[in-house]
Amino acid sequence: MADTNHLDKILQPEDVKKLGLQELDHLATEIREEIIEVVSRNGGHLGSNLGVVDLTLALYKIFDIRKDNVIWDGSYQ
Repeated sequence: MADTNHLDKILQPEDVKKLGLQELDHLATEIREEIIEVVSRNGGHLGSNLGVVDLTLALYKIFDIRKDNVIWDGSYQ
């Protein structure tokens, strides 16, 4: 099981805003490790999920996710 020291501390979107760059990097690593573990156990799309981790954290860091609108295009072509 992946070490989720940083991930376990994220309880709401505002928690991501408080993180520094090094902490965000560690959080991204933990999220990727968790995704790999779950997909290897259950199957699913690995690459697209891994690729969106940094984008998602950047959106949470910069925008107010509770009020700003974010639209995802997750189509597979």
